[in-house]
Order: sequence, then structure tokens, then C-alpha cells
Amino acid sequence: MIWFILLLWAAVLATDKYIYQNVICARFRHLPMRIVYVIFAILTDAGALGVPLLRGFGSGDPASGMHLMMWCIWIFFLAAIPKLLFAVGAFLDYLVRKMSGRRIGFFRIVSLLVGLVVVVSMVVGATSGRSRIRVSRVELISDRLPEAFDGMRIAQFSDLHAGGLIRPEQQIRALVDTIASLKPDLVAQTGDMVTLRAEELSGEMQSMLSEMAAPMGVYAVFGNHDLGFYLADTVKFPPEREIALLRSKLEAMGWHLLEDESVLLVKDGDTLLLTGLNFPRDYRYHWADGETPGVDIDKAYAGCPDFFNIVLSHTPKLWPTIRSQGRGDLTLSGHVHSMQMKFDVFGKLWSPAQWLYDHWSGLYEEDGRWLYVNDGIGCVMYPMRIGARPEVTLIELKRCE
Repeated sequence: MIWFILLLWAAVLATDKYIYQNVICARFRHLPMRIVYVIFAILTDAGALGVPLLRGFGSGDPASGMHLMMWCIWIFFLAAIPKLLFAVGAFLDYLVRKMSGRRIGFFRIVSLLVGLVVVVSMVVGATSGRSRIRVSRVELISDRLPEAFDGMRIAQFSDLHAGGLIRPEQQIRALVDTIASLKPDLVAQTGDMVTLRAEELSGEMQSMLSEMAAPMGVYAVFGNHDLGFYLADTVKFPPEREIALLRSKLEAMGWHLLEDESVLLVKDGDTLLLTGLNFPRDYRYHWADGETPGVDIDKAYAGCPDFFNIVLSHTPKLWPTIRSQGRGDLTLSGHVHSMQMKFDVFGKLWSPAQWLYDHWSGLYEEDGRWLYVNDGIGCVMYPMRIGARPEVTLIELKRCE
């Protein structure tokens, strides 16, 4: 990601040079207007430096550092994408002129219009798009579901990323109230409560989240960010300290944290198996010093009978492994966020997340087993969601004979 941003930055600098020489200098003879563009380019292009500087934001107030980084990146893209589109339009007009001998400005006009749409979309995505929760309702039918659990309602949310919430009190209150209105039997949180450090989950946030309740309990697992994978080498907060602190915070809220373990849920003599799995260490490059926990599926299922199995696994990439073990009638995941951009293209959903993940959003079914990938609540890298609004999933389980 860092190298991608730096390469994109180089392309934007080249575009700024083109626009300055061929547009600004050609149209504006007066020096002040040229200086205005140079200042604008410097201020917006500097946002790309927010990614490498992330390593330095582990000390001090983690939330303020992340907010600065996220808004810098957003401003960078807000300015960079229209400029790059304009450069592409100008290049296409140049090719037409070379081939036909006619000077036209069609592609530049189109690129400006598309750039305007991008700007509006990014502004909406950074306001209502990242804060308005949507509820996705899913009904699943299985003959393996015990009779006593027929009609069981599970409310799932994921990827809170507490330190990245711009208005945490409002967003968490909306989350808690939304889940309460659904009257679930069980609440499942599928990882990434924080982004860098456990301190992001403040006492006020804990107080509101502790109001979350369900008859069968609130269960959670750790995600890659919870496990301290992205603590910079220069920050003297070892992952073990952060994990222990976050664990204590979740337990103080009355939540049940599952770390490569299974628990039995019993109702009217029938039993379900609920399993929580850690994030695998080797699935993602990380900056942490020392050892961070990984996943141990054998440990999670040691001695467990073959009951209907609900699995909480932060990453959907574990789903094939879970199925290969003959487990996971229903797996609940998060992690992907649909890369915070999801579009409905002629009735088919599309996201850049498809380039990296086979299973990236919504419901999947293979061999009579299901996976649901929740789009999450918070934001990482940039404070924006376009078409991938914060999500709470309500899953209702039905038994068929």
C-alpha cells in the first residue's frame, strides 16, 4: 500500500507539472494566480505523506494521529483523482489531434465532468456515507440446526476501528441503539475493535458498548489490528501489552472473548457450538516487534462434538480451511470493508476488494455451509465510505426437516 501511494504521488507530481505549464501558465499571465496553484498543489500533494508517517503515530494520542493521517489521505485523493482524469482527457485529445489534425476538447470536458462526480461522491462518502448504519437481514435454513434454536437471531457487526471514528459518541450510540432495536438472541463482533492501540477504546466508548446485550451473550474475536500487527518498531508498546489491555477492556464490558476456542450454547436440551478464531500471523505483513498470536484451529476444536457450528473469524480467507475441517455451518467474518468502496453496476456489485479477496462482502454458500462477510463500521486509511455504508447484519436461523 505504501509503495502504491508513493507511485501514485509521483504520477500526481508529474500531472501538476503538466497542468502548471500547459494550463495555468497559458491562461493566467499574472504571477499571483500561478503562485496560488503552486501552493494548492503543495498542500494537497503533501497528503500522500500520511501513509509513511503512520509508523510515527503510535505514541501520544492515537486517535488524533489517525484522524490527521486519514484526512490528509482523503484530501490528497480529493485533489489527485480529478487532476489525473484531466491529464488522461488531455492526452486523448492530443491523440485525436495527431490522428485527425483537428483540435478538440471533448475528452477534457468529459474528464472534468467525471472529476466533478468523483469529488461529490467523496464528499458524500466522508459525511453521511461513513456514518449512516444500514441493517442487512439474512434468513438461513438448515436441517442441522437444533429444534430449540429455530428462529435464533444473530446481530453481527465488525471492524469498529475505534480510534478512526470521527464522531465516536454519535456513531457508537447509533450502533448500540440499532442492535438493541433488532432484539437479537446473540451479538457477534468479528474483530478489529481498534486500529493501532487498545487506548483507542476509551472509557466513554466502553460505557456505551457495555449496554449491548443479548440473552445468549455478546461474543467477540480479535482481528489483525487488535493483535498489534501494526505497531511501529519505534513505539515502545509491545503487542503483548496491547492485547492484554484490550482483552481486559472487552471483559470489563461484559463481552465474551473467544481466542481459538469453542463454547457450547445450550437451550431446552439442544446444543450449538460457537467458535472464535484468531487472525493468522502469516496472512498479512505487519510491523510488530516480537511474537503476536496466530490461529490454532486444532486447539479451537479440541474435543468438540459435531454440533451445528457458528464460527467467528475476522478474515474470510479462513473459510476454506474451516470447511476442510468439516466445521463452520455458518462463518461470520469482516476485515475487508469492501475496501470502503462498493458500486452497483447494472445490478451486480463491484468493489476493488474483488482483486484481493474471493469472498469480500455479503453472503456466500458452498457445500451447504455459509459465510457472511460484514462490511464493518469504522474506517481505515481514509475517512470515507462510498456505497459500502457501515453495516449491522441480522441473521435469522431457521430449521427445516
